[in-house]
This record gives sequence, C-alpha cells and structure tokens, in this order.
Amino acid sequence: MKLFILLGLFTNLLAFGSTLNSNTGRGFDKNEIDIYISSTDCSGAGFSTATFRDLVEDAVDDYWNAVPTADLKLNVKGVSNIDIAGKTHNDILNDGLVPANAILAGCNQSFASPTTLGGAVMSCTGNTCRAVLIINSGASSQMPNQDRDTQIAVIAHEVGHAIGLGHTEISHNLMYFNISGKTQNWLGQDDIDGVSYLYPHDEPALGCDFLPLLGSMGAIKDISDDDDDMSGGFMISILAGVLLSLLFFTPTKIFKSFI
Repeated sequence: MKLFILLGLFTNLLAFGSTLNSNTGRGFDKNEIDIYISSTDCSGAGFSTATFRDLVEDAVDDYWNAVPTADLKLNVKGVSNIDIAGKTHNDILNDGLVPANAILAGCNQSFASPTTLGGAVMSCTGNTCRAVLIINSGASSQMPNQDRDTQIAVIAHEVGHAIGLGHTEISHNLMYFNISGKTQNWLGQDDIDGVSYLYPHDEPALGCDFLPLLGSMGAIKDISDDDDDMSGGFMISILAGVLLSLLFFTPTKIFKSFI
C-alpha cells in the first residue's frame, strides 16, 4: 500500500510542467540579459519611474537571479530615454526601440482592461531576441491598489514571460496563469524547472549527473502554438519508471528516505 501511495504522489507532481512563451517557444541565446527601463511616466501604476526601476531590480534579484540551478543573470540598467507612451508591445518591437538581446520594461496606458496589471511579449529572429514588458498605468489601472510585494510579484511574473516562460496550471508557482488575488513570494518547482531548462549551467547540477539518459531535469512542454487556456501538462515517464524500479528493488532504503 505504501508503494502505491508513494507512486501516486510522485506521478502527481510530474503531471504538469512549465511551458514556453507562446510567441517564441524558446529563451534568449545568451544567459546574461540586460533590462532597460523606459522613461515613460509610471505614476498611473502607483509609483514613479525611478521606483519602477527599483521594483524591477527587486523582482529579478528575489526571483529569477536567485535560482541556483539556472545560469541566468538579469542586469537592470538605469532609466533610459526610450519613450513607449501609447505604444503596444508589437509597436515597440516593430519600431526597433528594444536593443538586441535585451528586455525593455516600462509603463503605459495601452491596456484595454483595467484589471490587466501588465503584459510581456518576446520576439526572436534567428539568434537575436527582444522582449517588452509593460505595466498598466492607465487611469483605472488596479496596479496602485496592490501592495509592494504584490507589485514585485506581478513584475517578476512578466519578466518570466520576457525571458521565455509561459504559464503553468499549478497555482503555487509564480507563472500560474491567473495571478489575480494572490501574492507569490517564491518560485515554485515549475518556475525553477522552466528557467533551468532555458538557461542551464554548462555542467550538470549536483544531483542530476547520475541520470545522464534523462536529458533535462525540467518537465517542459512547448506550447508555441497554444493560447493561454492551458490543456494540461505531461509526465516524465522515463523518470517515473526509474523510480518504480528503485522502489521494487531497494524498498527498505527508499521507504526510509520518504517515510
């Protein structure tokens, strides 16, 4: 009975995985990425443009730069002279306002719904990628009603999209598809798996090199042709088979580790 309970718990953890940004299905080709801050006024979002720069820095340092299994370094630059007022994500990308292999973050009033706190779009051509992150600073934006921790989490969620991640269906992850009504102060396993898949270290992370046949440690599904209405994740069947074999052949040792 303990064997089946353990297997059920383990396979349930693998039932869903991180997804890739639906626009690109990939991340940046380099692991060190600069984030430039637009000079556009952010007061409608509840903070100054200078404060927005600090919030972005907290978002990348508290979340994405803190993942030990990922070789990712996001560098937040100062406020630039790039103005994105009135422009959509695609306008900004098409107008060439984003430096190559970089992210531009700013605020504007281009959102149709006041309940949309922000959005990010990533675009890649060949080996060159660009991304735009915009926070809603419209007159009816709900962003000013959020506390600082929630604002940072919202920005960190959009940074996740900007570096190539899509949504997950697991609610305790930062990249959960619905961030309304929750403050996520940590990264979940899907978030960690996703960023580690896109930005891996050159050498296998400690603890992963004993499974050379499994490839990436993350459970990643490419949904480049899907929309935000997620249809579910998938299992890593090989890994489950390895665990099953270990449970059958060394039950005493395994049960001592988990019970």
